[in-house]
Amino acid sequence: MRAPTEKRPDAPTRGKLVSDYLAGALTPEQYVEHIRADAGQYNGFNLIVGDRETLLWYSNKGEEDPRNGKPLGYGVYGLSNALLDTPWPKLTRAKAQFASLLCQGAPEETFFELLSDSTRANDCRLPSTGVSQEWERVLSSIFICSPDYGTRASTVVRVPIVGEPVLSEHVSDPITSCQSPPATEPQQKKSPCKLKLQPEIERPESPS
Repeated sequence: MRAPTEKRPDAPTRGKLVSDYLAGALTPEQYVEHIRADAGQYNGFNLIVGDRETLLWYSNKGEEDPRNGKPLGYGVYGLSNALLDTPWPKLTRAKAQFASLLCQGAPEETFFELLSDSTRANDCRLPSTGVSQEWERVLSSIFICSPDYGTRASTVVRVPIVGEPVLSEHVSDPITSCQSPPATEPQQKKSPCKLKLQPEIERPESPS
């Protein structure tokens, strides 16, 4: 999770939370309960665990969310470097496009096109997460491009009702994948821009 002022260099690696689940035999619910007691020793994390029947989101920073550590119902969810469904511009845009592609029965490649969108949010809509405004701009796109940091892999996982799950992945070089400067979404005329960064406030999504 993006919380630079809260990061502790001596915290244990969060990657072990993933490998321990995959190597074990606990159900998603059992595993979340297993790690909950010691979750505070880690830096902030989001963890998605599941099987064919159940999908859970758990965060050691999300105890106030009633969905935390509980099976998620049917629907479209979004997760970035904050809590579940935090309405950052790239998350609301990705959820809307994802839902549209599902409704259309779109082919797999169109989902990768969604994940390759390097459009940056207008300054008016940038969240305030504790990094500089320039970094907020860089991190505001679905596909992150910069000389120093960026998206390395995009993954699409399909779990059919019948048959084996399928995982597809595109590996990218974030420097060579962005030959031209990333575009910035247009500023809406009815929403004058205020340069002071403000936390993103959830608003109803447009039907379009």
